[in-house]
Amino acid sequence: MKQILGIILLSIMCFSCKAQDYNKLKPDDYEIINIFLNNMKSYSYLDEKIISEKGLLKKFEGRFNYQLQFFTNADSICSHSKDTIKVKFYCPLAKTFEKYNNVLSDEDFEFLKKTYNNKEEIKIIKIKEIENTTIQEHSMRYYNNVNYKKFKVIPNFNEFPSIRIREIYYTKNKQVAIIAYGIKESYSSGYLNYFILKKQKNIWWEPIGSIKL
Repeated sequence: MKQILGIILLSIMCFSCKAQDYNKLKPDDYEIINIFLNNMKSYSYLDEKIISEKGLLKKFEGRFNYQLQFFTNADSICSHSKDTIKVKFYCPLAKTFEKYNNVLSDEDFEFLKKTYNNKEEIKIIKIKEIENTTIQEHSMRYYNNVNYKKFKVIPNFNEFPSIRIREIYYTKNKQVAIIAYGIKESYSSGYLNYFILKKQKNIWWEPIGSIKL
């Protein structure tokens, strides 16, 4: 009986260890987080908690498809219009939004939805792994008062702008990464956005950048 109980306890402990390891950020995560932060405003604060939630991926899909549609329309006018005024306006726009073309396929979105749609978990960013020396740590006062459901903090709080990474997504082939993030510019203003990276030569990450529209 004792042996059986011992095996059960050992199994629970192993499962717990695996769960903890699963929730830990990996080297690839830190690599893209550092690239992302190097593209953010200097001297921003970074929230160490990544709290994933449902609904973020659906919002990303809608906004990403809007960028693609915008590119398609602008590119079509640029390529076929004989109106020089339209060409001068739409060709630069098409060039700007071209970076979203051929980045994600319908199959990629199917995989992302199956893999991440129902995940709700907490991961902790180790600040010592952040290479950007302008990124600042929040105080304990911040963590004692922040409301993660509404991303609100107490009034007269000066630790802004505050960046909170809300989820990191990878495509099945690990060639595209998406960071969902929120930025709190002040006590009363903030926004949600998405930062896209694409792997080049299967070696380095190219920042495609944040969603524009």
